Amino acid sequence: MRTLLACCLIALAGPACAQDWGDLDSALIRDLAPGGENLGSYWMPDHADPAQAMRALAVLYAHIPGSASGFTIHAGLYARDAEGLRYAGPVSGLFGTEPRAPVFHAERMELTTSMPGPDDPHCCPSRAQRWSIDYATLAATALD
Repeated sequence: MRTLLACCLIALAGPACAQDWGDLDSALIRDLAPGGENLGSYWMPDHADPAQAMRALAVLYAHIPGSASGFTIHAGLYARDAEGLRYAGPVSGLFGTEPRAPVFHAERMELTTSMPGPDDPHCCPSRAQRWSIDYATLAATALD
C-alpha cells in the first residue's frame, strides 16, 4: 500500500526541475523533513526561471515511520536574499494533497489543495480547498 501511495504522489507531483533548479529533492528533505522518506514533492516558484524567482513554496509528503500507508505534509517558504533563493522557514497549518494553482501577491500567496469531503474514503479527497500563506508569519489560513 505504501508503494502505491508513493507512486500516486510522485505521479501527481508537478515537474520540479522544469529549469535548472539543482537537486531539489535533497534540498527539500534537508530543509523540510530531515531523515524522512520523500514520497513526493511539489516546487512552486513565482517564476519559472531560477534567476528571476523571488519566492517559492515547497510541499513535501513524507512517510510516517511504522505506518502502512500514512504520510505527513511538510511545507516551507523560500525567499530570495543577497545569496539567492533560500529556505525562509516552515509553513504551518497547510493541509491536503495535490497543491496547485499558486498565486503570489506582495504580502501573501494563495494555492489550492485537495481535501477529504464528508463521505470521501481516506484515499480519495474530492474537495478543493483554497489557502492563503502570509509571508511574515508563514502561517496558512483556509479561505473557503
